[in-house]
Amino acid sequence: KAAGALKDAGAKKVVVAATHGIFSKGFDHFDDAKHIDKVLITDSIGSVHNYKSKKLKVVSLDKIVAKTIKATIESSSVGEIYDSMKKDISRA
Repeated sequence: KAAGALKDAGAKKVVVAATHGIFSKGFDHFDDAKHIDKVLITDSIGSVHNYKSKKLKVVSLDKIVAKTIKATIESSSVGEIYDSMKKDISRA
């Protein structure tokens, strides 16, 4: 209902994001929802690749985590890592 309300209020796109893509009731709910344009999840659990949908975008955590650990060890900023990540996601 929230996605529909957002569209009714003038939203051009509605993107649902979740860290862990655990779709205990299946992905069909999102796939069939006409008001939801995209669903972003991470590959934090292995089963995310079981879902096939044009709406689904899986964001890999491997490089993000590795770069964050390296920046922390080197006492450098992680801000650039997240800025880069946002650019990658926005192209999805």
